[in-house]
Amino acid sequence: MEHVLDAPRLAPPGRGLADLGDGLAYGALLAFAIFAYTSIAWWIPATAPLRPALMASALAAGGTLLSLWAGPRTLRLDGLRGAALVAYCGLGVASIAWSLDPALSARTAVEVAKEGLVYLVIVQVVRNARRLRAMLGAIALSAVVPAVGALQNYVHGADLVDGGRARWLGVFADPNHLAMALVSAIPLALLWTARSGSIARRVVFAAAAGLATAGVIVTQSRGGAVGLLAAVIAFGLTARGGKRRGLWLAALLAAGVVGFAPAAFWHRTGTLADYQTDVSAQGRVHAWIVLYRLALDRPLRGTGVGAFLKAWPIYAPIEAGHHAFVTHNVFFQPLAETGLGGFVTFLVLVASCLAATLAGRNAPETGAASAALFAALVGNLVCQLSSGYSPNAFLFLLLGLAAAADHSARGELAAAVPAPCPPTLFA
Repeated sequence: MEHVLDAPRLAPPGRGLADLGDGLAYGALLAFAIFAYTSIAWWIPATAPLRPALMASALAAGGTLLSLWAGPRTLRLDGLRGAALVAYCGLGVASIAWSLDPALSARTAVEVAKEGLVYLVIVQVVRNARRLRAMLGAIALSAVVPAVGALQNYVHGADLVDGGRARWLGVFADPNHLAMALVSAIPLALLWTARSGSIARRVVFAAAAGLATAGVIVTQSRGGAVGLLAAVIAFGLTARGGKRRGLWLAALLAAGVVGFAPAAFWHRTGTLADYQTDVSAQGRVHAWIVLYRLALDRPLRGTGVGAFLKAWPIYAPIEAGHHAFVTHNVFFQPLAETGLGGFVTFLVLVASCLAATLAGRNAPETGAASAALFAALVGNLVCQLSSGYSPNAFLFLLLGLAAAADHSARGELAAAVPAPCPPTLFA
């Protein structure tokens, strides 16, 4: 009898498979974030045939399905946010039917669906503060690669845009897109700088924040400059617990920009007020005129996802010429391409994620990460008010992490509330 009682308990059937799938999904998610931010298929061309980011996202999805099938956990549909996400992606796929360019819309819809899938996988897999912080740290460190690449191009005068704007590889060949990604990573690096218990880690992440900031500067992106300012202010004002330390870090970063940014950065940023004579700014104005006319003509359908450029010859003013511009605004693009339905569902998704990160700042374990994600989202979205684009894996990565942080924060805050005492006769 004693031998029987002391026998080790066997794990429930399927538990090992569930843990295997969960670990695979989490590791693949980390790899996806690293591959996306390092643009590894362009940085290391030998990896391009493997399609690393696609492979990582597929493994993450497969691991999640295995974990859900074999384990006790249920699928998180993510409430209103999840419904908005599914509706937004569904409209993108449905828009193929009425698109001005069905073939292009079909290719773009696949990318939109993949971003929605990554979001849902993040919500299932990133279930605690440890995983959340690791994801944010991976993004912050991975952003060093394109930042250093842009800085090297700038120093050597190689592959510059408009004579002086640094860029890197792949999607980061557009300086505005590079600036947006780097701005998103800076608050995450500052989080680790402020909250890490190791001096060595603080130094590493402080260096990462500095390199990313320098990368934004050499892109000379005006939207990037405004987004950087917004992200730094948001981080300084919302940093949980160590708000004083957060304000000091934000002030030091701002002082570094003021002290070391080259004159070309300030000159180009200063042209924001001269949009009437700036060719790039006028292109955005003409694009928004096209959007306005398009919205009046096709308010519920739009052009079909990815097909906005096809509307240019139809709706552009005469003075716009024949050179077509994209919408250059992350909120206007869903309106242009999927109509009011796409615009509303995208707005609900983004607004609810921003609200969730603010509400989760008081959570004991994930509060600091929620505040950093709020700052990263603010910086990302401000950058994309003048240079937004979709599909955008970097934005949906942040949105998914914001939703995951919200689920963890709600659990922590609920656990911190003491259970009510039962009434007694002599209370």
